[in-house]
Amino acid sequence: MPEPEQTPSNDAPREDKPPARATRWQRWRRPALEALGLVIVLVAVRAFQSRSLVSGVAPSIVARSLDGAQVRLGAAAQRPQVLWFFATWCTVCRASEHNVRALGSGSDVVLIASDSGSDAAIARFVREQGLSGLVVVNDADGSVARRFGVRSFPTTFALGRDGAIRSTDIGYTTELGLRWRRFWSRQ
Repeated sequence: MPEPEQTPSNDAPREDKPPARATRWQRWRRPALEALGLVIVLVAVRAFQSRSLVSGVAPSIVARSLDGAQVRLGAAAQRPQVLWFFATWCTVCRASEHNVRALGSGSDVVLIASDSGSDAAIARFVREQGLSGLVVVNDADGSVARRFGVRSFPTTFALGRDGAIRSTDIGYTTELGLRWRRFWSRQ
């Protein structure tokens, strides 16, 4: 009669080898690949969002600020500018406002409120958010934003003296990022 196969019991001594030490690459491979995947996704989303933005020379636009002054935007300005397109209902814009406020007042930074209501509503919003002293244009019907190809808020353009678009950014931007764009537009 054949002998039944014996299966090791839990009580039987094991002859396991100690685990091999993982190399540094083996330990970091998965987190590194996950980080690379995240960067690829973020770059793809940014490229998708910015596909409609104008490039080259910015459109020449003459608009009115909330205080009634004539404001030249884009190539019409003939000086460096940082244009910050925002909407009063945009939560990312609200999170970025303190960075814009840190740039201080000056005619080289222009805030363009798109699809955000009447002049009075935007003036109240600007006052409540501490953005007074900055040049603000009401783009009530979104026509200025459309000419720049803006579909997402906030969107930032840095324009050179010649109206050439030096950089664009969509979404949250740090104070340092805004200062860099302002510096870059002046070069």
